[in-house]
This record gives sequence, C-alpha cells and structure tokens, in this order.
Amino acid sequence: MEEIVNKQELEKKLSLGPEVKVLSYHPKGLIALEKPINVLSHPNMSMDKWRSLLKASYDAKRRCFYNLEGEDVYEKVYLIHRLDSGTSGVILVCTDRQIHEQAIKAFEKGRVKKVYNAIVKGKPKSIPPVWVDRLNKSNSGNQVRVGRHGGQSIAKTRHYCIQGDCNRAGLSLMKLAPETGRTHQLRYQCATRGFPILGDEAYGDFKLNKYFHKFVKFRRMFLHSHSIEISIVCGQERIELDIESPMPECFVDILKPDKNIQKMVKNLPTSNEDVIRLQRQRVMR
Repeated sequence: MEEIVNKQELEKKLSLGPEVKVLSYHPKGLIALEKPINVLSHPNMSMDKWRSLLKASYDAKRRCFYNLEGEDVYEKVYLIHRLDSGTSGVILVCTDRQIHEQAIKAFEKGRVKKVYNAIVKGKPKSIPPVWVDRLNKSNSGNQVRVGRHGGQSIAKTRHYCIQGDCNRAGLSLMKLAPETGRTHQLRYQCATRGFPILGDEAYGDFKLNKYFHKFVKFRRMFLHSHSIEISIVCGQERIELDIESPMPECFVDILKPDKNIQKMVKNLPTSNEDVIRLQRQRVMR
C-alpha cells in the first residue's frame, strides 16, 4: 500500500479535471475531492475526458481510472461513489484496491454518513422524518430516469428543513441525509413530495427554473454534497475520513431577501398544491 506524503505530491500525481480540488486525504490513499457542477464523476465516452473528475480513461466494471494524463501520475485511481454532473461537493476516490473494496462495502451497507444541502420550492414538513420509496430505474437514450412503478430498490432519506421560506419567496433550505444511494434518489424524493430542487431539469419545476434562469442568472441545480464521514478497516488498520465542503456562495446569495426574487415567484401561476399534483403525475409514471 503506497502512502501519500503530502497534498502537493498528491496533486501532482492526480490528473484532476477542470476546477476539481483536493479537500482532504488519508495517507494510505483515501482521497476526498471537491467536484464542481457540470463535471462528470467519470467519462462515459473517450470524448468526456475533458469534463470528468480525472483526466483519464475509465473502466466501468472495475470503477477505475487509468491512463491518467501527465508525468509521474498514479497508475490507477478508484472511484468509490458518484455524483450527478449537476451536483457539486464532496466525492471520494482512492489509490488502493483493498481500500476501494472496503469503502464500496461500507457504502452498500449504509455505514457511510452523507449530508447534502438543497434549495427546494415550498416549505417541507418534518413528518415523517424519513422518506421511504421503492424505485425503479430506466434508461432512454443517454438519459436515466427513476420512478415508482415496479420499483424494487428501497430508497431512504432522512430530511431536515433548516430554514423555511428563506427569503419570503417560497424557497427553503434543506439538509438531506440519504441512508441509501439510489440513482437520482434525492431529486426524485423531493420532487414527488412537491418540493422540487431548484434548477433540477429532470424532475424539477420547469417554470420556476425558467424564471430563475432568466431573472436571477443562476444556471445550476441547487444540490450540494456537503459532507461525508467514512470509517473502514483495511488489514489491521482503521482508515477514517470526515470532510465537509462549504455550501456554495450562490446558495447563500439566492437565499438573501431580494424584492425582485419575491416579486418573480409571486407572479408564478402555479401554487404549491399544483406543483405537487403536476410533479406526481410526471415522476410517478
């Protein structure tokens, strides 16, 4: 097991994608990166290398980056989990195969604590404290969608409304702590309950997104991987990492009192009840 000596050495040996940063690392090879929006967790095709977490080829079966660009780089880097391209924040990789295997097991067994920040439309209720759904996943072209019909995968998320109606514009700041890791889990669960994540172009309130794009000039999905806490045993050693990525400035900015935002949202023709009905019609197909 090759040990990392310092952050400078690590950054030289990782071929990081655009604006990807090292947040923290364990000397044995467990690494926390900060992923910006519009960066892929891994390339789906060779042409995707330029906008992926690492500038490298990717083996989907082994969840492994290889052929990293540059000199004196790692031979292989293993991806532990994924984030949607529109989601920013903490994502984990490692340079050791055994650590990778143990970390994957920890994720699969729900032993990893994850927290996301989300800005949603409406004011979520605290009851029930855990959302539970059975989801299925379908592929259409290059798009992945989830829904409930025939769903076999259980999705659980503990949720907290940190601040409701933050700027008197019908937006709320939520903390989402998924206990499972299903595809689009948080996005779907928020949307189907009538609290779509702002900027979500697959499950969101499209009219609200359009207004924000036009008048507020923020073009992103407001979902951020805020923190991850992981502890695994590899051989005779316990390897731990507890890391946070601060909530992006644009989250803070959009939650500030703003008369233009308040006026814009009040002029939207749909009520929250309408949104709930429309969201359920669309995402539960």
